[in-house]
Amino acid sequence: MELLHTDRFHVEGEWHILWKVNSPHKARNLLWRICRECVPTRLRLQSQHVQCEMICPWCDTAVEDDCHAFVGCTVARESWYWAGLLTVLQPQVGTMSSLVDFVFDICRSESRGIAGRVALLLWQIWVARNDVIWNDAHHTSMSIRRTTLDAWQQWQEVHKQPSPRGNLYNTGRIECTVTAQFRRDVVEVQCGCCIP
Repeated sequence: MELLHTDRFHVEGEWHILWKVNSPHKARNLLWRICRECVPTRLRLQSQHVQCEMICPWCDTAVEDDCHAFVGCTVARESWYWAGLLTVLQPQVGTMSSLVDFVFDICRSESRGIAGRVALLLWQIWVARNDVIWNDAHHTSMSIRRTTLDAWQQWQEVHKQPSPRGNLYNTGRIECTVTAQFRRDVVEVQCGCCIP
């Protein structure tokens, strides 16, 4: 017996390539949100009957849609340049039909590392854009570059660390995984552990 028929929720696309990008989960999640066309840019908010301005909060000259927010705005475009990723963006600019196609194409054609740097840059652009709206903090393209590179280096350092599991049997250590559950409504504690 099938409880939930999921075909109606299925959306065509190469979704698996988004999740294979070498970047933090928050950046991959933003790629997914871009490709599902649910990033709350001002144009999208207006289309959902949210009362807000449509003009870009950075440049105050163009309507803020997905392409403008992440690629077209002057601050975004300069961020691509300073992050050293303009060579990835430039060939796409004239032929880009949508930001969705652009993201899928980057994830499909570039290495996982380059796609990861692009994902982090898009994330930092979005964070800086939101900081303008919510905190009236104006970031420069150089500061976006710096935070992108810092985040990329931290991501690389964390993921280059050798796994302790790889040396588990050579070090004389024993690994133990512990799980616990605490319930307020019942004075009870449950605990379990696994020693391989």
